[in-house]
Amino acid sequence: MNGTPTLRSSFPSTPLSGNRGVGGGAAPGTNFGSPRLPDVRNLAPPSLTRQDPDGPLISFDTIDAPAQRAYVVGLYTALWFWRLYDYYLLTVGESESLWLFMKWAAIDIVFLFSLPGFRIPWLEWSVTTTVVLFLLHMIVDIILMFRLQVPWAAPLFALAKLAYGSGELAITEHNVQPAKIFNNPSLILGRQIINILPEGSAVLNPNHIPLCLDLTKSAPSVQIPLQVNHTSPVSIELVRFDLALSTNESITIPVSQTKKMRKEAERAHDWHPADPVLLQYTVKKTGLYRLLKIIDDTNFEVSKRSSEVLVVACPTAQVSSNGPNRCRGDLSDISLTVSGTPPLKVKYHRSRNDGDRDVSYQNIQPDDFVSPLMRGDSQPLVLAHSQDLSWAAAHKVKVSLNETLDFSGRWTYSIEKVTDALNNVVDYMVVEEGEKPRNKSPHSEGSFIVHELPKLAIQGATVQKPLQIAKGRSVTLPLRLGSTGKGPIADVEHTFRYLFSPAEALTATGEHGANAQLREFVIAKQGKRPDISEAGLYTLESISTPYCAGEIEEPASTMLVNPPEPDINVTAEAIADKCAGRPVGLKLDIDLVGTPPFSVQYSVKQEGVKGLISRTERFAGSRGQLELKPESAGQYTYTLTSLGDKIYDSRSLHRKDLIFEQSVSPSVSAHFTQEDPAKRQVRACIDESVAFDVLMQGEGPWSLEYELVHAGKRYKKRITDINDSLYTIETGSLSNGGDYTLALVSVVDKLGCKETLQQEAKISVRHQKPKVSFGNIEGKRTVRTLEGKRVQIPVRLTGEGSWTVQFKDAEGKFHLQKMDRANDFIDARYAGQYELISVRDVVCPGSVEESASMFTITQVSRPKLSVAESPLMEKHENILVRKDVCENDEDALDIMFEGRPPFSLKYEEHITLEQGQKSLMNKDMNVPQSTAQIKMDTARAGQYEYRLSQLGDENYDPDQKHPQHLTIKQRVNPRPSASFATPGKVYSFCHHEGSSEEVIPIKLQGHPPFTVDVELRGIGKASRPIPITFSNILVETYDLRIPHSHLQSGNSALFIRRIRDSRGCERVLDTTPSTPRVQISVHATPTISDVEPQKRDYCVGERISFALSGQNPFAVYYNFEGRELKADKIREAVFRRIAERPGIFTITGISDAASTCRGSANVTKIIHAMPSVKVSKGRESRVDIHAGGEAEITFEFGGVPPFEFTYQRSENAKKGDRRDHGAILETKTLTSLTDKLSIKASEEGTYEVVAISDRYCSFARSGHEGQVKRGNLLKEHGEL
Repeated sequence: MNGTPTLRSSFPSTPLSGNRGVGGGAAPGTNFGSPRLPDVRNLAPPSLTRQDPDGPLISFDTIDAPAQRAYVVGLYTALWFWRLYDYYLLTVGESESLWLFMKWAAIDIVFLFSLPGFRIPWLEWSVTTTVVLFLLHMIVDIILMFRLQVPWAAPLFALAKLAYGSGELAITEHNVQPAKIFNNPSLILGRQIINILPEGSAVLNPNHIPLCLDLTKSAPSVQIPLQVNHTSPVSIELVRFDLALSTNESITIPVSQTKKMRKEAERAHDWHPADPVLLQYTVKKTGLYRLLKIIDDTNFEVSKRSSEVLVVACPTAQVSSNGPNRCRGDLSDISLTVSGTPPLKVKYHRSRNDGDRDVSYQNIQPDDFVSPLMRGDSQPLVLAHSQDLSWAAAHKVKVSLNETLDFSGRWTYSIEKVTDALNNVVDYMVVEEGEKPRNKSPHSEGSFIVHELPKLAIQGATVQKPLQIAKGRSVTLPLRLGSTGKGPIADVEHTFRYLFSPAEALTATGEHGANAQLREFVIAKQGKRPDISEAGLYTLESISTPYCAGEIEEPASTMLVNPPEPDINVTAEAIADKCAGRPVGLKLDIDLVGTPPFSVQYSVKQEGVKGLISRTERFAGSRGQLELKPESAGQYTYTLTSLGDKIYDSRSLHRKDLIFEQSVSPSVSAHFTQEDPAKRQVRACIDESVAFDVLMQGEGPWSLEYELVHAGKRYKKRITDINDSLYTIETGSLSNGGDYTLALVSVVDKLGCKETLQQEAKISVRHQKPKVSFGNIEGKRTVRTLEGKRVQIPVRLTGEGSWTVQFKDAEGKFHLQKMDRANDFIDARYAGQYELISVRDVVCPGSVEESASMFTITQVSRPKLSVAESPLMEKHENILVRKDVCENDEDALDIMFEGRPPFSLKYEEHITLEQGQKSLMNKDMNVPQSTAQIKMDTARAGQYEYRLSQLGDENYDPDQKHPQHLTIKQRVNPRPSASFATPGKVYSFCHHEGSSEEVIPIKLQGHPPFTVDVELRGIGKASRPIPITFSNILVETYDLRIPHSHLQSGNSALFIRRIRDSRGCERVLDTTPSTPRVQISVHATPTISDVEPQKRDYCVGERISFALSGQNPFAVYYNFEGRELKADKIREAVFRRIAERPGIFTITGISDAASTCRGSANVTKIIHAMPSVKVSKGRESRVDIHAGGEAEITFEFGGVPPFEFTYQRSENAKKGDRRDHGAILETKTLTSLTDKLSIKASEEGTYEVVAISDRYCSFARSGHEGQVKRGNLLKEHGEL
């Protein structure tokens, strides 16, 4: 699809409701010329059309309104057939009336109350109407479903006759309407319409549609419509007035082009010869075209109306945009350039993030522009004294669009359509199925992107809280990027400028000096910020992106300072022992300079020991103290290695040479290795020993004194010559329970220096060991339980919980179980013996009481069942097959139980019937003793299977986990049955048939061969029944042949008495009055006679009658046109049929309801067809003649000559008149001896036949029955 917009440059068809030209009119709906283009001003894409909330539920685009009404009527009719079918079942069956009434009441309420919701025209009923219809349906439902006796047959029959007429049976044995035969419109076809032609006329552009040339095309053209009426033009002359030069030129359309234009117009869709012809003349220049002269094929000038058409350049519009980018808050700065005949109107579409908007501008024209179209006068556009058409030439006008861009994103301006002063419309939008509307011309759409404004500020630092870094290092300038939208602008570079002044160049007030430096930095898409290292003042000046300049927010300034480097001064002082006066350590007084906190790293080197010990000491302030006290004697060297503060990392102190040496002899001391007092509190079992580790300090050997305190008594002990610095104190066996205290008293080193000690440890000794034993259940350590039931074995515990108990279960498996209560239990799942093995509480191991270490569990047996042996059963593993029985025979199964009564048995009865239906029945049986019987189900024939699945007694409930796996199978054979194929039927015998045997069919069910006993009884006679037996019947459908010698005169009844099959099953049928039967009787032969024996010839539509004798209903056999037919169920003594079509009708026989005896007959009637006539070959023919001319009218007849017919001439129907013709002008009757006749006519009017007759029959249209008399031609002309 190219970018050229669709133009309304072709002439559309005549509107259906428009005015016709002078000199005559065309029938409504006639189309002239090319098909009309859709009105682009009102064209909208179907996908954007909103559905009317009051419209139909199912759109008419999917299913139109007549089809929806047809579906509703079809559904309603189907519901009524279903309703009548239920009524029929109710009359012949045993259906429940209440249920059927409720069903149809529910269906009616759903159908009637939901129908208005579909909003189908003509079916949108009000609530009142719906309720009334529902109540009427309810009344009908009550009458039908409860079978109320309402005398409605006669009213319904009367309504049916009123609606459909009185239908009669025809000779072809189907209902026909006599009125349709008597008023057959196909017998008189066609008519001739003669018109006297008026004078011809012509008019240019009759519908005044706007026309324009699309100058954007390489060869623009447009068609001007010229309507001619009742004429055939051969020469046409036009004049064109130029729009710009004020000149004119004459245009002559030659004969060949005129004929070509007429042929193209006549080939237009649904054009009729009587309609005006709409010629299309193609022009390629703009201007005002006027019709001067038109000559027809008779060389006469055709009258014309003053008409002219203005062809201008099609309007155009373009969008001009100044660049693809804008900033938020700017003006749109976009313009529309519109060209065409002013005043112009343009409609454009603006879309942005927050939505779309349609805007229209009207009266777009140049300044001081004057147009005659704006005055509204109806004078010709070109006057005789003035040919200025410059106002109609194309003018170009520029319209500026300026609006504030308050949203970011893409803004698009799309021209939808442009309209000029003559209502020429150019639509620039194209709509494709399933897509949004889009612009089809690149010049009619303009777009740009509105960008957010960037914002910049310093984050986390100000002038009052400057950035601090070490000298020679750099730091990233902390910046916060933002925008006027949500968050910073992503994927775009930011350029910002800032001022820098060194600290020494700042003014006295702390501001930038005169020589401040302006620097620029670009923040790439990855977001890297600039690094700064020079001390001074930094101030943000501006921020921008490639599209927009932004704003600087506060804080916009910060300081960068370099604090002084850290330094240290140290003063050392020795720490002396009070006993021996020897140095035991070194104390360092430290003075610090820098930014706290400080960290000092130092190393400790002991002579004779490999490696250094490095340590770090931290100081929060500028002064501190460090004490160095080694734990062992020796020569030590202390070196301060590095110093660091908050700003500067650790710096080496080797240049200060801070090294200190000292010979250390530590003072005597001893302490437990467990520093935490809580860890020196231990618990112990009775008769156990406890040990503690003690660490010695000073010069050995050492002497250690300690004491053990218990129950108010102290036990002191001294240990000498301890050479190892780590010594273990053992308490020995603690045989008494209670609390003990182990206290360190003193220690003496090699030099005799004594140190008093204060540390002590706590020992808690248990008074007794834990024990475990089984408890009793009802005074015993044994229990009897049911299968699968858990038993909680009681366990008794002493000691301090929690306990860990080991035991062995009934299967010999060992288990460990944690118990938290002194009276706990073991959950036992199996029967057997359980044994306790060991126990341990939270502190000590314990013992098991031997007398209570065992517990025994025994199990109660589950119930069992068995079936008593019998010769009637065969056993196959767990399946018992019982002997077959007949339907409804008594049979039972004996069962014996083992267990504790009462017993409960559950079993499944699986039934597979003879017809194939399967069913399952779950049954229960409660038995108070040890024996019971299961009654076998023999109610219906089939295969029965009894699965004994679950058994319970007093101890055990029936359980699916313990099935019995016993199945009993038995087959129940059906009893045979016999019935008459047609019960109640009367089988007739004729006297003349002699001793022939009649066939009475019966139906048998069972297993052949069968034996059937029947009984023949006389009706109304005191005679004994006659039994008859039929043996060895091998089929299920059998014909009983009753010998004629067994039949009695009059009426007899035949009953079926007994039937037996090969399985031994037998069925005896009662011979009560209600028992199905058939009757046998002998009757006389019926007769048929002709009511009109003297009449042989009939016409179609006449009735043929015959008299019947015998017992009704009768059946009449006849032949029509070689086809054998039968009319049955005739309940009257007269056989009457209407002659529907011609042919030979012959009665061949008759039978009645008394018997199957058929009487023969031979009566023949001849049926003649109705005469027919065709005018103008059976079509409506229109002939146009000039005044004084003649037209030929041809009549074609059907039938047997001679013919007599009557025709009428009436006024021709006017346009818009619903009647076929006007007033009757004359009536004539003519006779023809042949089947074709032609006459001449010169008067205007509609000629049509109203009556026709031939040798045998006559026909007249409705209302003209008096025009002819049947049979008059036969009398006048005799037998021809």
